[in-house]
Amino acid sequence: MGDASPKIHAIYRYPIKGLSPEPLARTTLAVAETLPGDRLYAIENGPSGFDPAAPRHQPKQRYLMLMRNERLARLRTRFDDASHTLAIATEGRET
Repeated sequence: MGDASPKIHAIYRYPIKGLSPEPLARTTLAVAETLPGDRLYAIENGPSGFDPAAPRHQPKQRYLMLMRNERLARLRTRFDDASHTLAIATEGRET
């Protein structure tokens, strides 16, 4: 009988909710923790009510999301972990 252990063939993170996924060649997973670097940021869709002094979960409807903001799919984004800088490209031009 074969090995029944689950295997992960591909894993992606979304540093900014609703923007481009980033494939991870390798990562470390921990029990009861989120995927490192996943959804570190979100773009508010108007005032979300988020309080940085007392952060807590907010409904996703308060932020831009691909399901409702389809034009996000045109953007190609790249997040730099070291500097926490986001590069955005549209129609082949990066800003």
